[in-house]
Amino acid sequence: RKDGTEFPIHLSTSVIRDHNNKPIALVGIARDISEIKKEQLIQNILYKISQAVQSTESLKELFSRIHEIIKERLSLNNFYLALKDDQTGVISYPYFIDEDSHQNEPQKTARECTKYVLKNGEPELINKDRFVELAKSGEMEPGGIPAAIWLGIPLKVFNNIIGVMAVQDYNNPDAYGESDKEFLTIVSEQIAVAIYKKRTEYQLMAYTLELQTVNELLQESENSLKELNASKDKFFSIISHDLRGPYQGMLSILDLLIKEYDNLDDEEKKDIFIKIRNSSQRTYNLLDNLLQWSRIQQGKVKFTPEKLNLLKVSSGIIELFCDSATAKGINIRNMISNDIHLFADPNMMQLIVRNLLSNAIKFSYPGNEILL
Repeated sequence: RKDGTEFPIHLSTSVIRDHNNKPIALVGIARDISEIKKEQLIQNILYKISQAVQSTESLKELFSRIHEIIKERLSLNNFYLALKDDQTGVISYPYFIDEDSHQNEPQKTARECTKYVLKNGEPELINKDRFVELAKSGEMEPGGIPAAIWLGIPLKVFNNIIGVMAVQDYNNPDAYGESDKEFLTIVSEQIAVAIYKKRTEYQLMAYTLELQTVNELLQESENSLKELNASKDKFFSIISHDLRGPYQGMLSILDLLIKEYDNLDDEEKKDIFIKIRNSSQRTYNLLDNLLQWSRIQQGKVKFTPEKLNLLKVSSGIIELFCDSATAKGINIRNMISNDIHLFADPNMMQLIVRNLLSNAIKFSYPGNEILL
């Protein structure tokens, strides 16, 4: 060109000959194909970005690949991607390349420029003068020394801004211009879609893992429920057995009282009534323990430990099983010392001792002795 810059052309030439067919001149037509070359370069870059989504496994790897692809067209010594969280509004910088290796995210001025682009949704080419102008107008907070030139492009997906792609040069104000802004604006849509797809893949993977975890928890819950039902069935089987003994004993005493009532003296009748009363009390205590167990299973009973005398607790439980043990010919002997005390919940302690004694009677043979 007249200014000394080079540009690509398509050249067509033709030879002019005289009447003797001798070449006497050469005619050439040159056509500027800068736009065609630029379009081909852009299409090639867009294709490579599309391929990068398929070939990369992580977002970090995708960001690095995008950086390498754009470097084919622009100098990118200082390049970063900023992404916005739609729910929290927090801006993160997952990819940041800078000449100053000690930095891990953009300086305050660059972050302010990023917020400005996110707010306005338009590409911005900001030099030092423009930065000062925006700071004075209140569009961004002043602070620090701005880069000689900063170029930011919003990343849009379905008209929703998900972040900003930015390049900057600290020393050369002419490092980037309008043509670079146009180029990055064109490829920004493909970059935004690529990032959106990769993030969506990660979200789907996370959602899938979450579903797997939920399914595992549901399976564990189902297994626990089955075990709980089995324990419940076993418990009620034990309870029905425990209740049958006292009631059978009571019915036998009542039958005896009905048949021999006229032949019994007052002392004998009183003795029978005492036995009926004691049997009824034990049965009531057994039902009360069942109610307490039910409330514990439903989480309605709080753990309230207190000082307990183990002999007193065990003696009360032995009375509950006295009839069933006697009917089976089993002797229960309480060998617990009176000076043994526990710090425990009384209801839970009674359930533990009662279950232990119930199993001991159930699995003992007639004539055996159970020692506590």
